[in-house]
Amino acid sequence: MRRGAVKTLGGKLVAVTVQTDQSGLPVACRLDGDFFIDGDEMQSRSLLDDLEQTLLICAREVSAGKTGVM
Repeated sequence: MRRGAVKTLGGKLVAVTVQTDQSGLPVACRLDGDFFIDGDEMQSRSLLDDLEQTLLICAREVSAGKTGVM
């Protein structure tokens, strides 16, 4: 498991936890912190789910060396 966190200029904490399997490949991603998302509970959860899925895809691509990031 790997975790990264950052405090924004406004003082809000945003953190990401990436869970890996035994070979080190990302299998789950969780976004959390002391930030707020506008909208009702269902919209907020949907946005977080989408963000977590996108982060997981990015983590898998980085793990597989499929990005142009150097």
